[in-house]
Amino acid sequence: KELPPPGRGGESDPGEESDPEVLEPATRKVEKVRTTCVMMPSVDEEKAMLRQMFAQSEEIEKEERRLRAAKKNGWAYIFDRLRSMSIAQLELTMDTLMGVIICINA
Repeated sequence: KELPPPGRGGESDPGEESDPEVLEPATRKVEKVRTTCVMMPSVDEEKAMLRQMFAQSEEIEKEERRLRAAKKNGWAYIFDRLRSMSIAQLELTMDTLMGVIICINA
């Protein structure tokens, strides 16, 4: 078997067929490319997702407005934070307050 003429990058004349064994090993290997099919949501699904995102955004803004208003009044802020705490957080807060009182008393 003959090698292709040098200087032409392994190209052969248009009339000749290329022998795959003559080509460089890197050109013989075919890499498998993994493709993924992404299904786009329908128009109704997109609208539903947008409504959900806007609703969540409004809830977050409402919570931020409530906290800003509560910060203007110190006691309202404290009671609001106490009401929004979980049981574990409330217990930890009470333990911390008791520890502070014990340290001050000592």
